[in-house]
Amino acid sequence: MESDSGEPAFIRHDTSRAMAINLLDNPVWHALTGSHRAHAFGCGEARHYPRDIAPFSAIAEPSAQAYADLAADLPANTEARLFRPSVESLPDGWEEIDRFPMLQMVASGGSNGSDSVASLLSMADIAAMMDLVVATKPGPFGPRTPLLGRYLGIWHGDRLVAMAGERLRVLGTSSLARSACTPRRGARDMPSL
Repeated sequence: MESDSGEPAFIRHDTSRAMAINLLDNPVWHALTGSHRAHAFGCGEARHYPRDIAPFSAIAEPSAQAYADLAADLPANTEARLFRPSVESLPDGWEEIDRFPMLQMVASGGSNGSDSVASLLSMADIAAMMDLVVATKPGPFGPRTPLLGRYLGIWHGDRLVAMAGERLRVLGTSSLARSACTPRRGARDMPSL
């Protein structure tokens, strides 16, 4: 399975495990300085997604300079949501608001356990996508999030009942955004995504 950019949607075993793990230790940084650089803003050792695309920021390494660069372009009254591989001390002037573990799974192929057929979603479907997000609250999803990669959806008549898509793309990998599905019908259909 490939994304619209031609990159594999799942990690392939021709990517060395050591390289993939290293890239996945800081996936937001590698996405913002790689395949998503057209969406990135920031300077030096820090980058951000526009908040209507994704609420994430990244630093190259946990240094005082990286945090200074992070602060320079962080929108006012906005927290910096960082994915870091371990607990790191913060420089003066920074406060940790919350911390929780993130589970990363690596798939080598897809599975289709449903008879439903997923269709490619586009920005023309954004109203239906946002309706599903409001109804299911799957996590951060802004009106321009679908610009990050391919999103697939399952329709029941004219109603979008399930969707999932690529959020981060890092050299040969694609992060599946939290999926959203309606309780009545979508959960049954999600395996086809």
